[in-house]
Amino acid sequence: MASQAENFRALLPAVGLNQLEAGREAAVEGDQRQRIVVERDVAERLRERPHYADRIAEMLRSGRVEMWVYDGSIPYFLGLYDELVHVGVEDEDGMPRALIETDAEAVREWAESVYDEYRRAARKFESERLA
Repeated sequence: MASQAENFRALLPAVGLNQLEAGREAAVEGDQRQRIVVERDVAERLRERPHYADRIAEMLRSGRVEMWVYDGSIPYFLGLYDELVHVGVEDEDGMPRALIETDAEAVREWAESVYDEYRRAARKFESERLA
């Protein structure tokens, strides 16, 4: 479902390799447009770890993915897929604990507002250190 969305916007406090690969497939092998905001620690991992860096470089080269880096903490996962919204939280060990999925208009308006706030406060992801 999420991989079939035309547009995906997200706030990501963490990124796993499996999730990154799914995002790469949706954008590079598919035609999904992605606008992603990550925490600074996540950005460093994406730049410095080869398995991550290779995938991110390919995603950015596709022209369908844009990324920004937020210098503070992102308290939860927020995903906007076309008309659907996901809000997810992890425990202190980084394990997913809850996910809310909805297409309620009030939640979508809230999610868009939150995404826009973080996006405006973030800086463009610099990929010059990527392969």
